[in-house]
Amino acid sequence: MLPPYYDCGDIETLITQAERGLYHQTKQHKQCNKALVLVLTYTEMRRSEILRLSVDDVDFNRRTVLVRQGKGGKDRVIPMAERIVIPLREQCTGKLAQDRVFPGLNDASVWRIVTSLARACGLEGFHPHSLRHFLRYG
Repeated sequence: MLPPYYDCGDIETLITQAERGLYHQTKQHKQCNKALVLVLTYTEMRRSEILRLSVDDVDFNRRTVLVRQGKGGKDRVIPMAERIVIPLREQCTGKLAQDRVFPGLNDASVWRIVTSLARACGLEGFHPHSLRHFLRYG
């Protein structure tokens, strides 16, 4: 069975929903959720990778993100898309180099955030891994 198809319009709808937030979310939650969705989308990082991402792994001068110990235990460097620079910088501001970019999140909370946002905007069957495979052209 083929996985569901999601296009750029679906992803933009999800990003807009993250900006709006969910019921009772603070401004900080909305900013974090938007950054999370954008970073997952534009870096194609896995949940486990984004949870391990530290401030020191983000290089705003070179516009790169270092993924340590990714699939197969390999490190890789990902170019930073222009669209994630500001939200990622906001996530890193005020943190120490060794601090996590997305503190307080775990595997289950990333799943819950992405699927809740997706349901709120009508994207059924959508989950964090969907962001790794959506159609980026068209």
